[in-house]
Amino acid sequence: MKRFISLLFAVILCNSAYCNLEKPNTNWGKPTMEEMEFSSVSDEPDANAVVLCAERRVEYNSSNNFFDVIYEIKRRVKILKSDGKNEANVSIDYHSSSSSKELVYKLKASSFNMVNGKMVETKIKSSDVVTEQITDTWMRKKFTIPKVQEGSIIEYQYTLKSENCYSIRIWYAQEDIPVLYSKYDISIPEYFEFNLAAYGMEPMEHQHLTENRVYQFYKRGIAYDYRALDNRDVFVCKNLPSLKGDPYIWNLNDFRNGVSAELRSIMLPGSIKTNYTNTWEKVDEMLLKEDDFGGQLKNSIPLKDEMAAMGIDTISDKIKKIVAAYSLLKSKIKWNGDYSLWSESPNKALKIGTGNNADINFLFINMLNGLRLNAYPVVMSKRSDKMLPFTHASIKDLTTMIVAVETEPNKYVYIDGSVEYGYIDVLPEVLLVNRARIVNTKDGDKWVNLQKLTKNRDKNIIMASLLEDGHIVGTWSRMLTGNIAAVKKRQFKTAKDSTEYINNKAVDAEITITNAKLTGHTNFSPTMTEEISFTAESNASDDMIYVNPIIIPDFKTSPFIKEERKLPVEFPFAWNSMYNVQLTIPDNYSVEETPQALTVSTPDKNITCQIITTVIDNKIIISYRFNLDSLLYTAAEYPQLKQIFDMVTEKMNSTIVLKKK
Repeated sequence: MKRFISLLFAVILCNSAYCNLEKPNTNWGKPTMEEMEFSSVSDEPDANAVVLCAERRVEYNSSNNFFDVIYEIKRRVKILKSDGKNEANVSIDYHSSSSSKELVYKLKASSFNMVNGKMVETKIKSSDVVTEQITDTWMRKKFTIPKVQEGSIIEYQYTLKSENCYSIRIWYAQEDIPVLYSKYDISIPEYFEFNLAAYGMEPMEHQHLTENRVYQFYKRGIAYDYRALDNRDVFVCKNLPSLKGDPYIWNLNDFRNGVSAELRSIMLPGSIKTNYTNTWEKVDEMLLKEDDFGGQLKNSIPLKDEMAAMGIDTISDKIKKIVAAYSLLKSKIKWNGDYSLWSESPNKALKIGTGNNADINFLFINMLNGLRLNAYPVVMSKRSDKMLPFTHASIKDLTTMIVAVETEPNKYVYIDGSVEYGYIDVLPEVLLVNRARIVNTKDGDKWVNLQKLTKNRDKNIIMASLLEDGHIVGTWSRMLTGNIAAVKKRQFKTAKDSTEYINNKAVDAEITITNAKLTGHTNFSPTMTEEISFTAESNASDDMIYVNPIIIPDFKTSPFIKEERKLPVEFPFAWNSMYNVQLTIPDNYSVEETPQALTVSTPDKNITCQIITTVIDNKIIISYRFNLDSLLYTAAEYPQLKQIFDMVTEKMNSTIVLKKK
């Protein structure tokens, strides 16, 4: 599935299957009676509110011998239900640093209501607008439009002037409420070349125009006019359905209809052309020249004396050497919960004992290089952030970095400073991207897929006996590897103590745990094991017993309930589950009927499952194998995905009937 498409010249016509109003009303400040009487969206009758019309106009203006970017934003919303009144709470974020200042002005906002058969407008007052500092470089204006109720129309508009002419804000047409009409009108002078990328799952109209424009600059008090050709692109979306978050989605914005702009080059009159991040090789060079990135690769070796005292430099096995160095570093510095691409001072972070993942990673790279291991930064956009574009290189979309360590020529293992429950090649799920880039000066392919670094296995052996009263007594041996082990280690860490962890496990599995031995739950290792003694109950009557022979199913309910899904499914990681179950039944009972075997898979074999039930004498033997090998499944693949999980869930929870002889 194409997640975004370059639309510099393409025109995609919008369908009208979602149409609710004949045409948009772009006469701002004057809602129509048709809009006031509008009461529901035909395809989404439960919608609390609907965007009737939204427009964003972006253009360049000459200012102070250079350029400002002017954004004119207008939005009209109909409140359909009382819960939609939250749309009246508006926040506008803008930049406030000295190097790139932004200004919000011409702010207007009103509500419109029918009172005694007349349309009444209520405007906000200047005193209703609150300005607050969010961070050192970001400000926010907040206001609540007054007198908003079910049936109201709210409308606001403002202008934002930005001194940052090198960057254009991304535009999203699609929202978490339906949008009947949204227009994006952007004009860029010929001096600036941008890559425009449009994406989303709904149709979008696009028109490309050129227009003559005069820009005026001053030199020694004299005004000079420069005639230029503006490239104007107009994007229109009509009748967009709401797009709300679903489980198994990392970043909803990856799937909204919208347009992004990435600066490619600048050529001002009388100057030579300056190219920007148009290739990934150029991005590599820029990163290595930055003090907060490449500059941190030239620091002295951290913890050099400690490593020597521990004999880490004498360890011959490279993996053991990497583990020993990482364990030492993490005993000195804790991750503060933040991911970053940059590090201002890793040594300062080490001194205070806490830092972001980039701080820790640059420290670790220098430690490894001091141990004569080749270690490099690997840059990426986290799964929870905007994905990297395919059409062009983009330094601004990079959000964090991890560490690659060369164990053999052109063979790497990976680790990150945020790893607390994982291991080498067992990264947090948010970092398991399919496109990350090794930043080094070596030749060869720099792109790596981090989604299949290790095997994530859940191996279970259950040995149990069924008593005549329906009571089940047994043992459950479990070995977890990779990210599955990391998930359980995180659960163990967040529990109050081991007792709470075991109690939670008993509740989830619907068993009573009588004894438990846990191994590896706090170790920095790729595995952990659990040896559990348990009791459970089946449904027994005078001469019949109804029992699920798997006893502890892999999952009791399918995670996919909806019949249809608009969004793809993004699993956190690939995994393999295996159950070998042996249930001994009473000698004076026989199995009336065994479930049929299940063998199911997707055509590409990225999901496979097999469940086989065998009865040998007084033993019921279950063999269960489930393998999921791909993390992404499109909306078109969802029905098949749902069907497989439904079939597996039903079989995992099937009941065998035993009858007294």
